[in-house]
Amino acid sequence: GDYASNGKLYLYDLSTNSLMNTFTTGIIPNGIYFN
Repeated sequence: GDYASNGKLYLYDLSTNSLMNTFTTGIIPNGIYFN
């Protein structure tokens, strides 16, 4: 699925279920990563 939008990459902390960091990326415009 497409979890990200507008060329941003979202990093979530699963232990707190919160958004850790977001930044623009040209490598993976639509991706989500779990730490």
